Amino acid sequence: MKKLLVTLACLTALGAQAQTQTTSAQPSGFRGIVGLGLTFGGDQVGRTIQYQNSSDAKIHAGGLADFRGGVEYQLQGQPIALEMTIGYHFDKANAENGNAEFSRFPLDLIGHFAMTENVRLGLGVRKSLNTKAASSGVGGQYVSDAKYTSSLAPVLEVEYFMTPQFAFRGRYVSESFKPTNGGEKLDGSHFGIYGMVYF
Repeated sequence: MKKLLVTLACLTALGAQAQTQTTSAQPSGFRGIVGLGLTFGGDQVGRTIQYQNSSDAKIHAGGLADFRGGVEYQLQGQPIALEMTIGYHFDKANAENGNAEFSRFPLDLIGHFAMTENVRLGLGVRKSLNTKAASSGVGGQYVSDAKYTSSLAPVLEVEYFMTPQFAFRGRYVSESFKPTNGGEKLDGSHFGIYGMVYF
């Protein structure tokens, strides 16, 4: 964790230094954001789910889909933008006779540094709220209901703008979850690929 934080600090300094003679291509002020991402990583939650057709599924604490929305503020005359988003991040398995899911509502605070007109580096923190594993029907045989508290997680991301309104984003989050009723922590660290729309 210390090495990751040192790396994030160095990247922040490099990004700021690289932009001392440039300004952001984006107009200053607020704008809205919505995005959808696919994420991969983290510990397996519960046991491998077995279906009647002999296929199986695994739920991970770092997966799988992340819907988010929020606002960004672009500082006037600066290559710096501040972003706040709230999301719904989950991995689940469904069947006719039951389902299982691991979900949370992550709050992200990110600072972006414009490296070029199209590329930004983002550094920030994330706190997942209302984190839980839940199941119904036969899903309870594989994933037990439980609530978790999350760590304050560092976030590193790189974003590429195809147009001023649409961007692709790659990110890494170092996160963990602790059961509220005791037990072993889950590693929720993950990589993600996102499509972001600005308006």
